[in-house]
Amino acid sequence: MIHRGGCCCADDCEFCPGATPLRLRITFSGLALCTACYGSAPTNYVKWSTQPAAAPSGSYNLTQHPTDPCVWQYEEAASGVVTWYSDACSTPLVGFGPFTVAKLKIWAGVTAGQIDVHATWYDAVNPIARAFSDLQATATPCLGTTVFANDQAACGNATGAATEWLTGAVGGAATIAPA
Repeated sequence: MIHRGGCCCADDCEFCPGATPLRLRITFSGLALCTACYGSAPTNYVKWSTQPAAAPSGSYNLTQHPTDPCVWQYEEAASGVVTWYSDACSTPLVGFGPFTVAKLKIWAGVTAGQIDVHATWYDAVNPIARAFSDLQATATPCLGTTVFANDQAACGNATGAATEWLTGAVGGAATIAPA
């Protein structure tokens, strides 16, 4: 990878005059917080027992990672509690959680052939619930103003396994531009 022109580029990228941005601005719109009980019988239901104030909304300034110029990140304090249940959200799953959200992390990265964006709620260390996720293939991995659609279309967890994080928000879009 070479770094020029307001983007990170594959070595053969000719559309990048200049330098990789130190900051990106990401703007989220239209994300819907998942609020009900989600899962599949006979076990492994999940829901926010205490919801975050809202899904990510508005603009955030991501700063370039100190050791990887093709990664930008943002972090802020957040709150919420995710509880896993052994039935339709009335009996908590013994020995697994609940999990308290401590922060929201927003991340964008560019590699040859793809641009990846996600927003995830974490406890002190581990991912708890994903708010936004999109991976776009690109022939020229250059960052201009780029619009991403949330790949998360269904609330809950994809497999019903208690080892998987909760899809905490669905829908919406994110727009990224050099800041």
